[in-house]
Amino acid sequence: MTSFSINTVEIGVSPEISGLLFIALVVAAVVIGVVAVVFIARAFHLFSHKKEGGIGQLAVLRLRIARFHAKKQEEQKVKESRYTQEEVGLAETLFAVLGGIKREKGFKAWWHGRGDRMSFEIVAKGGVIYFFVVVPEEMKELIVQQVNAQYPTAELAEADDYNIFLPTGKILGAHLFLKRNCFLPLKTYRQMETDPQSSFLNTLAKVRDGEAAALQILLRPTGTKWKKNGKKFVEAMLAGAKMKDAMKGKKPGKNKEGSAEVRRTTSREEEMLKQVEEKLSKAGLEANVRVIASAPSLVAAQSVLNNLLNCFSQFNVYEYGNSFEKHTERLGKFVPDFIHRHFSRGNSVILSVEELAGLWHPPSPDNGMITVDWLDA
Repeated sequence: MTSFSINTVEIGVSPEISGLLFIALVVAAVVIGVVAVVFIARAFHLFSHKKEGGIGQLAVLRLRIARFHAKKQEEQKVKESRYTQEEVGLAETLFAVLGGIKREKGFKAWWHGRGDRMSFEIVAKGGVIYFFVVVPEEMKELIVQQVNAQYPTAELAEADDYNIFLPTGKILGAHLFLKRNCFLPLKTYRQMETDPQSSFLNTLAKVRDGEAAALQILLRPTGTKWKKNGKKFVEAMLAGAKMKDAMKGKKPGKNKEGSAEVRRTTSREEEMLKQVEEKLSKAGLEANVRVIASAPSLVAAQSVLNNLLNCFSQFNVYEYGNSFEKHTERLGKFVPDFIHRHFSRGNSVILSVEELAGLWHPPSPDNGMITVDWLDA
């Protein structure tokens, strides 16, 4: 029988090294503990800020447009329901200015939460459709100047915040998300024959007495990461990657011979890439898109909410673009966020200024709807 012997080697650690290891472990534990305490303290601090209404005081501005103003005689004969892209384009210019604002950074923004948020809202209440702009006090002058620059007949005046909630009513709400990566474009007003906002106004005009509804588009400046991802997507597609792979940032695969697979983009893909590049060329803003409905019964609230959500389908490009998807959230969080205009990072999307202009812009003076809160009504 063959026997084996195993030689063991004892590795000794000097007391000096053991002491250093112990000190290193203690220091690491202290650092981790301090970091944990700081993050927990920040979480409680942000929570208390939210309960108090968030960082910074907000100014609620009621926007009204003069429906009737001086025109040339021949322009007065033009049909009131006409749609001109130039009018909606004024809102795109407004959003482009806001998109150029630098986002808040640094320890103060991290500790207290960002306060650079702006809300553009359309509200139906008491048979009237109102337009509101809600901004931090320190941004009020900038907003008023920019709105008046684009809409000389507009009045943007401070007002009391509105309340659409009934004491014994039912409330339902939803967030709107993008189905795909934010660099893929939605259909915009420039590709439509009618004003996309008309769909929302017509729906809000049908909100009955005792019911109320609102569209809230909460915005804040964003970085350029979404544009960088979009450029990588375009480059991958042009290099021959399939769309699903390019969406993940993957480049074309290799064939059995080890060389890169050559795949030509289709005509529809080429058109899509042009639209992606067009979107990337414009400023973008991070957005929370919220829709809320209040009614005496749950059935009525659901009907109002569904009708408003259906209006978003006009922006959808299903196969070679992007589309909106709804997401419901527990009302215990949704309603306070709506009231105080809290920005929810987990519910955010990035929209270009062109996409935003189709969602929200002051009503056209040529709009025939008498239910809008006109300046000279």
